[in-house]
Amino acid sequence: MTRVVVELFGLPRLLAGCSELEVELAPGARVREALAALAHQQASLVGRVLVGDGQGVHPHYSVSLNGDSFSDDLDTPVHQGDRILIMSTPAGG
Repeated sequence: MTRVVVELFGLPRLLAGCSELEVELAPGARVREALAALAHQQASLVGRVLVGDGQGVHPHYSVSLNGDSFSDDLDTPVHQGDRILIMSTPAGG
């Protein structure tokens, strides 16, 4: 099994009642599967942060893998020890 940590910031943290969660995934899993596992563990995030099927985030939120950069590519592979960050998308103007 591959274990990754999902870090939550802002409203996602408040809804989940914690700052991070560990999810277990099959080898070769992608960010998409990590979000689905998170939805299974934390139903409070579904509909508000995670889309209904749990395999993506609403447009108001961003996902970062290991804090390197933000990406919409949910097919990025994850590896043992990776950290997925979920936070509000900054608004500008």
